[in-house]
Amino acid sequence: MFSINYEILEEEKNRISEINHMREFEGDVNTIMGQIQLVFNKTIEGFVDNDIPSSSEFLITWFKLLNDVLIQLKAHSFVTINLPASDSIWLEFDLNNEEVVVSQIKAEKELYVKNFVVNSPKKRSELFWCEIISKDELYKTILNSTSNLIKDILSINKLISESKEFKELEDKYMKAKGVGMVEKWEF
Repeated sequence: MFSINYEILEEEKNRISEINHMREFEGDVNTIMGQIQLVFNKTIEGFVDNDIPSSSEFLITWFKLLNDVLIQLKAHSFVTINLPASDSIWLEFDLNNEEVVVSQIKAEKELYVKNFVVNSPKKRSELFWCEIISKDELYKTILNSTSNLIKDILSINKLISESKEFKELEDKYMKAKGVGMVEKWEF
């Protein structure tokens, strides 16, 4: 089983809804903050809890990374992503026929992270957990959750669609989905 839960908290929704010009968004936080939780069978990464008003995750960044995983898995059988706000914790995605082995690892700390998504294994110093999920479930869950996030953002303030960050997310989503043209977002 694989699922993605996310929440844009009320404070963030209010901030986004009050943006009247793109330069307000581009000059401020430049992303959508919130909570995100990835559930790989019984292993949970992150959290979503409305009673804890912490919006410390960059939701658009997370979803761009997850869509990068799908894009890279189309060409390679192995992808590693650096977790946002971490320089030494990675998620490995190892495609094995119709299953994906997902592992969270600690890799040697690099001086700086040049690529957040790489196609070669990192030199592990520790394995935290390992889960197996279906390839189909990985793809469907990431694509459906990304589509939902995009629709949620647009329902709060359509102006955000003009931001560089949003356009990058939309582009990665379309590439992951295998579509050349942008679909119409319906509410």
